[in-house]
Amino acid sequence: MTLPSYIADIKQIIISARNKAHTAIYSAMIEAYWLIGRRIVEEEQNGKQRAEYGKEVIKTLSEELQNEFGKGFADRCLREYRQFYQNFMDFEFGTQCVPNLTWSHYRLIIRLSDKNAVKYYLTEASENNLSVRTLIPFLYAFQCQLHLFSYYGSFCLLEKSILSRKGGTAKEKSV
Repeated sequence: MTLPSYIADIKQIIISARNKAHTAIYSAMIEAYWLIGRRIVEEEQNGKQRAEYGKEVIKTLSEELQNEFGKGFADRCLREYRQFYQNFMDFEFGTQCVPNLTWSHYRLIIRLSDKNAVKYYLTEASENNLSVRTLIPFLYAFQCQLHLFSYYGSFCLLEKSILSRKGGTAKEKSV
């Protein structure tokens, strides 16, 4: 038995409205986390280039926010918001905010130290509608490649250094 077309149309309208609402909520919360991160950095640095040692901004803020708003404002979360701001200081909301990504996507991606990799994975996740579960293996593979490159790059430099002291090159010794 098939539904009349008006019922299918109405169901599609509801689904579309829900998707728009979710997107708006995600965007608003991501902007809020960035703004919280910015304010934390401003308070920690108090107009200076670097934060003062031992300043307990995050601990104090966490206690206050958890009392009023509950979960989501633990020390760890506030540190992530600060890191998010620090990684995206030049972020322009509205023009650069990726609307179909959630905070979970950003939390994974901000852990990357390479700015080009961050931009690449934000674009890939958005354009290919990658879920967080799908994104994790890509990021893990990227981190593994970095570690391997770091290890073998260091190893190759060490080998080159040793061989140059012995009066040869890596090519000559390997043949």
